[in-house]
Formats: sequence, C-alpha cells, structure tokens
Amino acid sequence: MKRILCIIFSLLLMVFVFPFSVLANNADTIYLSPVSAKAGETITLPVSYKTETGIYVARIFIEYDQNVFEFVKTENLNERFGHTSSFKDGVVTVIADGRDVANVTGDFRLFSVTFKVKEDVEKIGYFLKIKGEASSIKSDEGKTEVVSNFVSDNSVEIYVVCSKHKFTVPHSDGKKCENCEAIELSSSGEIVLPSPEQDDTPPKVNNENGEKETDKNDMTEAVLLIGASGFAVILFVIVLLFLRKRKKEAA
Repeated sequence: MKRILCIIFSLLLMVFVFPFSVLANNADTIYLSPVSAKAGETITLPVSYKTETGIYVARIFIEYDQNVFEFVKTENLNERFGHTSSFKDGVVTVIADGRDVANVTGDFRLFSVTFKVKEDVEKIGYFLKIKGEASSIKSDEGKTEVVSNFVSDNSVEIYVVCSKHKFTVPHSDGKKCENCEAIELSSSGEIVLPSPEQDDTPPKVNNENGEKETDKNDMTEAVLLIGASGFAVILFVIVLLFLRKRKKEAA
C-alpha cells in the first residue's frame, strides 16, 4: 500500500508541476512600455519581443480605443526584420518578417507605433492591448519546418493628462488638477505628471461600457484543465484503493 501511495504522490507532482513548466518555458512575451501623454499630444511606443525559442516571423495586433487614440504610423526598429502594417476598426496589424532564414532570440525591439491622443478625452487611464502570433524555424535531420510559438498577451496603460490644467484640488505637495492627476509643486511651481505602471494582470481594452475586462489565455486554460482533470482521476483511484482496502479488512 505504501508503494502505491508513493506512486500516486509522484503522479500528483507531475500533474501540477509539468503544466506550469510548459507555460513558463514555451511562452514568448510581447510588450509595450507605459507612458504619460497630454490630450492632443502624439505618442510613440516601442514594441518589444522576448523569446528563448526564437522567431522568424510574427504577426502582431495592437487594439486601441478609437474614441481616445488615432493611429498615425509604425516605424521599423530592427534591421533583422522588415515589417508591413495596416489598421482597421481599432486594431493595428503588423507583420514582422525576418530578413534571413534564421531564428532571432533574446529581448529586442521590433518596431514603434505612433498614436495621437484626441483633445476631448474624459478619463485618465486608457489601455492599449497587444497580442501576437509567431513562428520559428526548426531543423531536424536536414529537414526544415516552420512551427508556431506560444505568445502571451499583454497590455499597457496610457495616462492622459490635460493640455490645460486647473490646479484647484489641495495636495500635500501643492495642488492637483481637477481634471487629471497632474500636481503643481508648491515649492518650485514644477508640474509633475502621474507615473504609469505596468499591470501584473493586464486587462483588455475598455469595452463598449467603459469596463476593463481581464484577458484569459486559451492555452493557459487548457493546461490548467489538464492538470485539474489529472488530479480528479488520481483522486478517484485513491478512493477506490481505500474502499478496496476497507473491504479486505472487513472480510
């Protein structure tokens, strides 16, 4: 019985540890850097990619609120890739294609994307969501094939502040603008803008009701479902063994 329990315990460890190790080792990351902007201002954000597997080609989607941002352009930032871009219905689509038939690894910038912030924005924080599809080249016994990478989604918050501040709200360091979070320091008269921070659980772009939704990655859900199913099966086996032992003891 002890031997059987040891085997079951080992299986439990495999069920819980393996799925998370798969996610950790195989996931590429694509991300933008958080920035502050004034209403009416043009902002440029570098798009970066981090991969251990390496990529040969990537298709990237940047979702934005058309009531807040106007897409302006993209510019290439990596000589190892060429890129083409288009936009429609609040989504900028960029295809980054490797110039050489080889994988590019590491943490690097691909291109930059430029938006103009509209004048009549009403809130402070707005989100740009970025996601992607990528492929790498795999060679085996003289054969070369293109395989898909798993790319984790991400998002970044853009802090929008007024083009003309109204410093009427008392603050410990001076006065705060009544329309945004900018602060006028009483000591020097300097205007300090809010510092945006990346969220550990990136939400989606605001929906039609202005609500922020948490993104659930399909692959993560599938792996966790496998782990939960494996646990249920093993628990069922444990119960059967326990009942069998009790039956033998009763006999």
